Amino acid sequence: MQAETAIDVDSSMNGKMLDRLLGMAHRYRSEGNLRQAMEMYWALLDNHPGTAQAQGARVSLLDQAEAYERAGTSRSARAVYERLL
Repeated sequence: MQAETAIDVDSSMNGKMLDRLLGMAHRYRSEGNLRQAMEMYWALLDNHPGTAQAQGARVSLLDQAEAYERAGTSRSARAVYERLL
């Protein structure tokens, strides 16, 4: 029973840290620090697959790819789409 409680606490702490990382990425993006935001989104997606935060990063990356398309930078959009596949 003790080990199960420790796993729950570890999982909860990891989730909180991942939430903070995703929040930081969102702040970087909103402040115009797109390179830093994209790096953090990719890190969450690559290093923590299957988590809610990785899914949030995926959504943000898709949003950014769409923004690239709207801005006429289809090469950048395509790079994001292909990496997400």
